Amino acid sequence: MNRFRLLILYVCVSLASPLGLKSQYFLHEGQPCPGSEKDNIKLDTFFYSPDKSFPFDRCFILSFRLPGKPNLYAFSVVPVNKYGEKDVRRRDYNAFMKSARVSRKNRKLVASFEQFHNPKQKINLLFKNIGQAAAGDYTNYYLKIPPLDPNRSYRLFVEAKDLLSIQKLRAVEDGLHEMRNGLVINTATQEQAREDYNNILQARKNDALNLTVYSFDEMAARLYDCNSKVFLDSNYSPAIDTLLARNAGHVTQLSRTYRFYIAPIGTTVTDAQLLAPNNNHYVFFIADEPLPSIAVFTILARMQQKNIRDAAGNTINYGAANNQSIYLVTIDTLRVPGRIDTAIVNTHYRVADITWAASGAVNAAGAPVADDFLRITAITPAITPPTPCDNHNFAGFQSIRTLKIQIRALAERALPNCQGQIIDYAMKKALQCPCEKEGVKDITQKDDLLRSLALLYRVSDTTFRNIIYGYVSYKDPFNAVSAADIDGRSAAVKTSVAQLYAAKEFLVKLRPDVDQTGQNAIDAQLICIDTIALRLQKMGELLKRLGILETKRNDFYADSLLMYKSSALGQGTTEVFDFVSTNKFRIVPDFGFIGIFKGSGVAFQDLSPYLGFHINFRSIDKSIAMKYVRYKTWRHYFSFMAGITLRSMKIEGKREDFFGNNNLITGLGFRCNNYLRFTGGLVWFRTIDKNPLSTDKPLGFSPFAGISLDLELQDLFGGIAKLFK
Repeated sequence: MNRFRLLILYVCVSLASPLGLKSQYFLHEGQPCPGSEKDNIKLDTFFYSPDKSFPFDRCFILSFRLPGKPNLYAFSVVPVNKYGEKDVRRRDYNAFMKSARVSRKNRKLVASFEQFHNPKQKINLLFKNIGQAAAGDYTNYYLKIPPLDPNRSYRLFVEAKDLLSIQKLRAVEDGLHEMRNGLVINTATQEQAREDYNNILQARKNDALNLTVYSFDEMAARLYDCNSKVFLDSNYSPAIDTLLARNAGHVTQLSRTYRFYIAPIGTTVTDAQLLAPNNNHYVFFIADEPLPSIAVFTILARMQQKNIRDAAGNTINYGAANNQSIYLVTIDTLRVPGRIDTAIVNTHYRVADITWAASGAVNAAGAPVADDFLRITAITPAITPPTPCDNHNFAGFQSIRTLKIQIRALAERALPNCQGQIIDYAMKKALQCPCEKEGVKDITQKDDLLRSLALLYRVSDTTFRNIIYGYVSYKDPFNAVSAADIDGRSAAVKTSVAQLYAAKEFLVKLRPDVDQTGQNAIDAQLICIDTIALRLQKMGELLKRLGILETKRNDFYADSLLMYKSSALGQGTTEVFDFVSTNKFRIVPDFGFIGIFKGSGVAFQDLSPYLGFHINFRSIDKSIAMKYVRYKTWRHYFSFMAGITLRSMKIEGKREDFFGNNNLITGLGFRCNNYLRFTGGLVWFRTIDKNPLSTDKPLGFSPFAGISLDLELQDLFGGIAKLFK
């Protein structure tokens, strides 16, 4: 089953119940037009216009232009009715499931048709492949549109990453990592982070479908290193296999509840004691699958904040030095819609022994009390950690932190001493420019040069570090770039390097005009400028790598929690606004041969050529080979047909032709490809009453079967008239 699993973020499970999310999106990672490149199919490009018909039954590229550089990330094409309301049909649902390669058996596990059809979910399917090209103050975008159905209307949406929500989630994650120092955890801050985390996800609970994400506790386990974790039995109860076999063919959902208890080391605990109806002696959370590990901090911080008692019901002084064991009871639950949930309680086991030091805080009586910190001094897991232990560098988290540390170290180095009288001399010379000899061609270059020389002559530590960080540049030291704008900072660093090299070139051209002392001073300044430029170039490399990782991480958040902001681009239709053209897709003239059956037997009594037409049950574009039409239904194959035989079927004394020397035929056609059909139906004629005194000639019919070709192919046979002479 395709499910979007978030390795960091999850709707945290409260002590009451887990928080559920429902999605308006399905994210399709693949191309909407598989095989088009493989089969060397060139796609037509259409510039978007509300009054222009879209092609149908084939992929095409839709182009449009937007001002500026919007950060578009995905797009969707939503079928709508004449009122502009979402109008998803069963074929849309089946086509999506087939394109996502979801088996018929597992479709309801991904989403039922009712969920897919829900009109409150304005968007169902997102495609990520968007091409773009800068065009001055505008950006041209190119969407590879999947095949659309004929005679339907569609609304186009473009999606941009919700960077504000992503930054909020990342701030919680970063804060959680920062609050730990060694084995000391700030429990109050962690609980606040838990609350912030859940508030952010709560705001999106109506914007996600079949979204499987980690809890706050699981997320913390991924953030902390192996020395901070306890390791768990990650297998479901064997009885679950039996239950799944009994419910084969039904939609099922598995989950595991984790109950953590605490008891003094060496204390004997029993299942009955742990499962007693007292929720003040354990903390718990629910996961949709067994977990391999969990961070100790998240368990103990929650216990301290909730003032959880030990397994026997005794009060624990979290502010005093203590030695405790953590026990775990897991409960596996199988849910089947329409049936009573089945829960299997597994035998408890010890997961770790924990030692923590006294807080140092005391009450009025001098007794130790807990503060906001839990000072863990030792963690002894009961289950041996895996070797090597995976520290989960998910979404580049650790790599990003390492890069940020390197960036900080580079920017915080001591300021090079580039001050000197030679810079003052260079500034005076620059004031006399523009000067062709020194390469300063206009006033703009002169101003940029003077600004760079001034910052080399005298600059504060703060301004210099801001230049190295890329917040400002030597060209513009006043307009700061946001720390989160990695691309802007990279551009500022690049500009600073260019400005430094311009200043260096100016100093080199001044060198012949000064004495030896001045030349020595210029050489010293050149070395100083090279030192700063190399530092900036190194910063540029780090920022480039950071930008790549940050983009991947934002994409990870956007994909996992589907954090997009949707904007309607416009509406289009596959209706053809021309009477003749639209009916060419529906009405198809044909010619062929039929065999007329004799009575109830299977032998042909007579053969006849015919000329007729088919009315397709849907519009068919004959210029598209059938093999390239995806997810065909019966409407692609069958058609109503009618025509006339081109020879007399008269039998003396039994029947006469329907009119003239021709007979009417009606029936159904089965389309094999764009030129060949099998047909079947009835030949209509007039019967002759056996009573010689009767003049009645009632209608009669005989069944027929035949084969036909598209009438447009008649020229291949020298014309229809020659064919049937």
